Amino acid sequence: RNSGHINLKTGNPLDELKFLLNSMNKQFYRIIQGCVILATAFLIYACSSPLQIYKQGLKKYENGEYDLAIVDLKKAVDNNHELASSHYLIAESYRLSNRHLQAIPHYQKALEQGLTDIDAQFSYAYALKAAGEYAASATQFSEYSKLANAKPALRERALREVETIRIIDRLATKNPDIKVENLAIN
Repeated sequence: RNSGHINLKTGNPLDELKFLLNSMNKQFYRIIQGCVILATAFLIYACSSPLQIYKQGLKKYENGEYDLAIVDLKKAVDNNHELASSHYLIAESYRLSNRHLQAIPHYQKALEQGLTDIDAQFSYAYALKAAGEYAASATQFSEYSKLANAKPALRERALREVETIRIIDRLATKNPDIKVENLAIN
């Protein structure tokens, strides 16, 4: 058994060289193995960092993969990363997949966090209307229409939505003039 010392009894320089190379190879492989372990640990950390998760969610949102985007963006919110933007993108993902009711709390949180995208308030108002929360929706549409930097087309649409909501209230309270009865047909 070799204890790490060169066996000089043989006197063969080739044996001594083989022994040195064998020792160096073992050390080299240990160093490489350590580097691979460190690199793997770094990649695992980098892939799961809040910024990386947010970027993955943003990319999925941009690709129209809304359910997958919601999952990643919720993880970003859990890690307190880009709260306003993350909540807004979650809300938009729900809206774009026709789940307005689920979008409402995220629009609300995004606006509370100081989201600067003014169209978010319009989308929030529309989600409230779709959920049947007409009074809150009318308030949001009205506030949006008063914003100086609101897009003209959306401002006009917001004003029309306020009028439509007023009509909805009247229609809900009006009794129909027509009475429907079942007729017996033989």
